[in-house]
Amino acid sequence: MSVYIDPRKTKEVKPEEVKPSPTEDWMAKIEEMDNETLGRKIAAGFVVAIISPLIFMFVWNWIMPSLFGLPVLGYLKSLGLLVLARLIFKHD
Repeated sequence: MSVYIDPRKTKEVKPEEVKPSPTEDWMAKIEEMDNETLGRKIAAGFVVAIISPLIFMFVWNWIMPSLFGLPVLGYLKSLGLLVLARLIFKHD
């Protein structure tokens, strides 16, 4: 079986209609920032990545084992749960 494409029905894409890829967008934003702003954003990201599993772990260990009989979590398990939740419920 052969498939033939009718050239009259194909849409031509003009160069100005082509959107930049997300990577190009991201790189353009980084190039616009100065080094100090970029450094602050990276440092803030590291702090959030370290602190948020700790807060989640403390709240989980405070409430869940006594209320529902669930096991106590360590830091790595709480980090894993946060990453899993981020992958499932991405809200960017």
